[in-house]
Amino acid sequence: MIRRWKIGIVLCLVLVGTVLAACSTAAPAPAQDGDDRSLLVGIWISSGESVYGPYSSETILQRDGRFSQTVRAGELMTYDTGTYTVLPEGKAIHFTVLDHEPKTYKGRPMDWVNSFTTFYQTIDADTMIWEDHIAGSRWQVTRR
Repeated sequence: MIRRWKIGIVLCLVLVGTVLAACSTAAPAPAQDGDDRSLLVGIWISSGESVYGPYSSETILQRDGRFSQTVRAGELMTYDTGTYTVLPEGKAIHFTVLDHEPKTYKGRPMDWVNSFTTFYQTIDADTMIWEDHIAGSRWQVTRR
């Protein structure tokens, strides 16, 4: 009888912990029509040359403020997921990386950034120039 009671308490604590964890990772507020985030929602693709050889990328900006990004360069493919916000002071997107893959590459741990900011210039409704001020790189993205 006491053993069942202890198991019930443990299950209850696990359930409460799960609910609290879910509440603490709530998504940002959805984009409203007319704000910059609603203009950015979509699948943005790019490709070109890098120091690692040809690359291609796909960045998915969701309406709820979440993103995923896949980059392929040479024989390496990376995948990030997290949240994004459009910065009010300028044409910039701030990405917060919550998870990434791969954790290791060729037997070595991968270093990763927790967040980064990309500045953008709108060319038309489906074309932008994205810029990384730290790396000094610019590239064109197209909405698919």
